[in-house]
This record gives sequence, structure tokens and C-alpha cells, in this order.
Amino acid sequence: MGDARHSGCAVLLSNKGSPDNFVHNIRMNVGRENAGSIYRSYMTQHGQVEVDEAGWGVFTCFADCVQIWVKETAGAIDA
Repeated sequence: MGDARHSGCAVLLSNKGSPDNFVHNIRMNVGRENAGSIYRSYMTQHGQVEVDEAGWGVFTCFADCVQIWVKETAGAIDA
């Protein structure tokens, strides 16, 4: 994910037409180098994913929407 200057992002795209409030929960690996990191939603105010020691996190996305997750650095979103 990313390069020396950019930390990268995780993007989820849903084309599932579904009842209101349906949320996909996708377990995704962002690499061991990101273990212990926190990813925040770039599209909503309260979304947060904690990445475990193996680089896995559970990222969410509402049905029929896009969700972009960016790595937090020192309390700020690294976009």
C-alpha cells in the first residue's frame, strides 16, 4: 500500500442493492508493516479500523456506496 511519500488507502466499493442500513464487513490485510495502525474513514466522520499484529483489519462499507480508508498518523488522517 502506498509508497515512500504516500501511506496508501483501502477502498471498498459495493454494488449490492439492499435494504437501508446494510453494512459490508470485509476482513482485509493491509500488510504487516501497518500492524497496530488505525485507519479512518475518509467518507464519514466516525469510522475507524484497528489493524492487528498480522496486518488484518475489518473494513466496512454501506450497500451501494464507496468507502475510502486512510491511515492515521499522529492523530491526523494521512491523505
